[in-house]
Amino acid sequence: MGTATVATATTHANMRQSIKIVGNLDWKSYPMAITLSSSYATGGDTVPLPNILTAAGITIAQVFLTSRSGSYYPVWTYATSAPYLLQMFSAFGTQVSNATNLSAIVVDALFLFYGRGD
Repeated sequence: MGTATVATATTHANMRQSIKIVGNLDWKSYPMAITLSSSYATGGDTVPLPNILTAAGITIAQVFLTSRSGSYYPVWTYATSAPYLLQMFSAFGTQVSNATNLSAIVVDALFLFYGRGD
């Protein structure tokens, strides 16, 4: 299975802050830039999430994704434990073929989460 590389998105670093939403949950956002692997695995590339998103008591509620390439469409699998997978599609219902080199593709991600973590 291919493994993507992850970097905190520097262009949106100020977005990692508390968000006020009605209710008693401590909502936060966390932006990342995900570079896909050189050998995509059918089922998705493994994404090594930072501890702030995987700590006990944290719930990822929503992931917003935008591919910098107009040729591929990203889908987060919402796994509740590792491996965390990012799937790529070339068209509706058509996942990218196994072993495709997607290392030039970067996906911008914004994770919306809550709980007691960082």
